[in-house]
Amino acid sequence: MNFPRPQPLDSDIITCYHCDFELGTYGTIKRKMALFMERLIQAKAKPVKKH
Repeated sequence: MNFPRPQPLDSDIITCYHCDFELGTYGTIKRKMALFMERLIQAKAKPVKKH
């Protein structure tokens, strides 16, 4: 990812390092990653059924 400055703002647009595809704003990427981490934690907390 390319960051426009050392400390990006939530409104900065982040692009792919290799192809310059716009990934979204820094704020939306942070939100998506936080939701992803929550789902991982919840999935890890669920008991696994054994057959």
